[in-house]
Amino acid sequence: MSLEPSEILPWLYLGHMNSAKDFPTLERHNITTIVNTCLETCDPGSDFYGPERSYVPVDIAEKPAGNALVQIPMVFEAIDAAKTSGSAALVHCVASISRSPVFVIAYVMREKGLSAVEATKFVAERWDATWPNDSFVGQLLVYENELEKQGKR
Repeated sequence: MSLEPSEILPWLYLGHMNSAKDFPTLERHNITTIVNTCLETCDPGSDFYGPERSYVPVDIAEKPAGNALVQIPMVFEAIDAAKTSGSAALVHCVASISRSPVFVIAYVMREKGLSAVEATKFVAERWDATWPNDSFVGQLLVYENELEKQGKR
């Protein structure tokens, strides 16, 4: 299994839990923020990364699907902080098929003004294992409506 995460945007990567533990990979891609959405399987804790990296644990279940909408502000804040500092963020879960992609798709929706379908296609073209579960898809559609109400779509 490759440890390489996929670049979704210049400051945003999507990968699996092994990517998040591989320091040469993190350094190669200037990843200083790790957003972990699989705490039940892989929670090394913030000490694992040391002071040079920011660790953001996101407590969200896959089945039954948790509410990604309430976690979006925290995840976006971490990604935006990496972007502002000139580095990158890695969002991951176990295999990055459903949980972590939902956050990355939502971020792309906001950044590029895309619909949920368009953003999913954008992400899947860069990380082909993108397949959010039905509940997360429904949450992305709710988020799309929120962006439309805010005039950001």
